This record gives sequence, structure tokens and C-alpha cells, in this order.
Amino acid sequence: MKKKIALISFTGKGAETAKHLAAVLEETCCCSVYTLGKASVHSEGSCETPQESASQWTKKRFKDSDGLVFVGAVGIAVRLIAPYIKDKMEDPAVVSVDEQGKYAVPILSGHMGGANRLAREIAKALGAIAVITTATDLNRKFAVDVFARENGLVIGNRELAKSISARILNGERVTIYSDLPVRGGFPPELQQLSEEDREKNILPDIWITEKRIDGHQNEILFLIPRCVTLGMGCRKGAGKDAILNTAEKLCLQAGIDKRSIGTIASIDLKCEEEGLAEAARELNAGLVFFSAEKLAEVPGCFSESEFVKKVTGVGNVCERAALLGAGGNKRARLIAGKLSFEGVTAAAAVTEQWIEAGRKTWEES
Repeated sequence: MKKKIALISFTGKGAETAKHLAAVLEETCCCSVYTLGKASVHSEGSCETPQESASQWTKKRFKDSDGLVFVGAVGIAVRLIAPYIKDKMEDPAVVSVDEQGKYAVPILSGHMGGANRLAREIAKALGAIAVITTATDLNRKFAVDVFARENGLVIGNRELAKSISARILNGERVTIYSDLPVRGGFPPELQQLSEEDREKNILPDIWITEKRIDGHQNEILFLIPRCVTLGMGCRKGAGKDAILNTAEKLCLQAGIDKRSIGTIASIDLKCEEEGLAEAARELNAGLVFFSAEKLAEVPGCFSESEFVKKVTGVGNVCERAALLGAGGNKRARLIAGKLSFEGVTAAAAVTEQWIEAGRKTWEES
């Protein structure tokens, strides 16, 4: 999916720069250009003339855009975004570009929001200089938050992430272990532990896992892949609490970190169940539905129910939906079988995926 980038300019020269930039970026981004007091032009060709002020425009774009580009002075951008800044995990990327297109300055969400990367893209498009000020980038060191974003990992403890970044900048070597297979080599400031190290009970500083590991949350930085799909069935009208309670119980019994749940899957007969939709929103998970025919095609030995088959057309919903939602038998494996609780059934499957260490985003110039 293309990133949604909103550009705003304040002068005629700035408008020219913004439109040129949008034209170059539209191959990879969906861009809209708004010149204060004039029409807003979208990359797909539509046009609108908003009545709001620059502040109102900024407030809206904070909610609906992946990145904001202010073509004008940095001070203008800072004043406009200040009332709407919440959290670097949620805020969009914000970049300031001078109206002549000589410099691109990331000023908010450099790593997690991708402002540093966007600034580099802008600099390349305009023949400008990207002014990067984050310490790990300047020192060409491993950045935990960039690595997590690139691999779709949830940062378990943000304070630990800051501490580890500080240790790396101070020249310390940090250990890392992954339960997922790793492609490429980590930079020299990281030492990857082996399975033999773990068998000797050597604990890493960073641990990539979807498993629930109790007792070390303040000592080890857990990076959690969102690779678990919960397959769920429920009685008609089942509430959000019953669904979340069942998910919690399944995760507890199977040793799954709840933050690793990326998708809830069910049969299409349940697509109108508000409880499922509310539970998915609370877990920040996607929600997918499959027909009985598609579920019946999933091979395997499942906990079948004649009653469920009579009602839905397939003898097991949750296990089959979990596997199908996680990518099917070729890409997924069942890690928790059927659990029934409070009128809800649940099972869990994990998508087999690689951790990309070789991207080395932190070494970009």
C-alpha cells in the first residue's frame, strides 16, 4: 500500500517545489498538495479547496496521513505541529523542506514514523541535502526502533530500547537472540547468541520472540513479531469481553505473548459480529473472514464438531481459520489447538517469517 503524504506550502515558490516533489514521489506515495489559501491537488488528479486554516489542516493530516511535508521555514512547521504531537509510536513523519528545495529536515518521528527515510527520499528527488540529526544515524550504529519498524516488531519496553541505544552509542556490544530465523548479518555492535548459548541459560539483551516470557520484562528488550493469527468462533451476539477473555486464556495456556496477535480470523457467517470487530480493534489486529468452503479445504487433523458442521457447514472453524489466516499450511503452523470458553472457541497459528538483519537501514548515509 502506498504511503499517504500530505504537502503544504505557503508561497508561490514553495508551491512549485511542493508540486514538483509530489510529482516525483507519486510513484511510491499517494500525495496531496495544499498551498495556503489555494486548492489542494491530489496525485490521483482530484482537487479541493479547503476552508480550514493551516492549523486545522495540520490537525486533520496528523490523523489521516503517514507523513507531512512542510515546504517553508522549520519554525512554521514546529509551531503548526506542536499542539498535535502525542507519541513517537503514533505521530506521523514530519519533514520540513525549504522553498528552494535545498534541504530536507526531519523534525518528528525520525525513526518510528520514517521521517529520516522520507527526508532521504525527498533529498534524492530534489537533489537536496537531507539534514539527519539522530545520533545512531550520525554514528552509523544499529537503531533498535528502525530495526523494529523494518521488521514489523513491537517494542516491548521503550525505556529499555533507549538504554540499549545509549549503550551502543557508548561503544558497548549488545547481545541479541531470535526465535525466528535471521537473514543477513547483524552489525558488529551486536553479538547474536546461538541456541547453544540459550541452552546454557545465557540471556540476551534483545530477544525476538512471539512467546510469553515471564520474569525478565525489565531486563531483556523483547521485540515481538505480529505473526500470530487467532482463529475464533463464537455464539451469536458474543461480547467483546468474552472474546478477549478467551484470547487471553488461550495465550496464557499456550505461552503466547498477546502483543504478537496480528490477525483474528473466522468464518464469514460471523462477519457482522460486533464483538469480534471490537476485540480486533482493542488488540490492534486485522480481522479476516473465510467461507465454509475455503475452511473445509484446509488439510489437517482438527477437533471436529457435528453441531458446528450442521450450523456452519464445516466441523471446525477456529483451527482451520487460524491456519488459513496465517497463510495456509505451507506458511503457517498451529501452535495452540481449540479452546472453548464463555461461548467462544479459539486456536492460534503462527506465520513462518524471517527477520531481516541484512537490510542495515542504520548504515544509510
